[in-house]
Amino acid sequence: KPRLTGRISTSTFSHGVKTFEYDLALSAKNRTAMLAALKLIHPDIGADLEAKVTAEGSEADKAKTLFKGMFEREVGTNIQKGKFGQALAEILADATVEFDVPSYVTLALKHAASTIV
Repeated sequence: KPRLTGRISTSTFSHGVKTFEYDLALSAKNRTAMLAALKLIHPDIGADLEAKVTAEGSEADKAKTLFKGMFEREVGTNIQKGKFGQALAEILADATVEFDVPSYVTLALKHAASTIV
């Protein structure tokens, strides 16, 4: 059986800006994949949100608009993170889809892999 070595409490990993989804949305490549995933589960919300995101100026504003439009909706219910995650996984199963993984996730996975013996 694999077992962990070392202690997690001693790690020096940082976290992202707000939430995992917000951090993903900071990348233009990721926003494209995220909007495609949203359109799979909520085509009308996805199309509306895509127009709003495109109209924003800065990368941070685009990320904020996408995040709020999915998970802090002013009208209607929020998008379910689990359902969205499954749709995003379906989009990312296509090897041609470009996607940026936040560095803190990459570092955490490398750390986890190095502590299993």
